[in-house]
Amino acid sequence: MDENRAPLSGFDPEQYARVERAAQVVGKTPEVFVRDAALAAADDPFVRPTHGP
Repeated sequence: MDENRAPLSGFDPEQYARVERAAQVVGKTPEVFVRDAALAAADDPFVRPTHGP
């Protein structure tokens, strides 16, 4: 989101709305929710990269 709380360009508005709702359920901002999910996925041994080395 930018300073005006508008979704960032490149994000599907429907998908972004789903992230916002999920973040509200757990009491986080969408940015913190996504960051925490990404960090958890990075630590998950069952998640394998699909690109790169």
